[in-house]
Amino acid sequence: PTDTMTRLSFGLEAQALPLALGPLHLGAFAGGGIATAGSAGVYEKGPIASAGALLELDLTSHMALVARGGAREAWLPSGTSTAGTSSGGLSIY
Repeated sequence: PTDTMTRLSFGLEAQALPLALGPLHLGAFAGGGIATAGSAGVYEKGPIASAGALLELDLTSHMALVARGGAREAWLPSGTSTAGTSSGGLSIY
């Protein structure tokens, strides 16, 4: 049988979108918090940091399409755990 490794993170994130080209906004994000990771009921925890770039395309004054890409690194007792991230979605403000 193959175990599944699970990693969850809990924290805060700051975003800045300083560049605007009409309805297109470009910026960055950075965050930090606590990560938990493990499998088969054995978990460990440690600090985590993340950073990356984001792009928003305004659809209305309260809604935008969002694309993000970045990386996260968690420092756990057994070593570091690094992951690339990418996501897209709809933001409603």
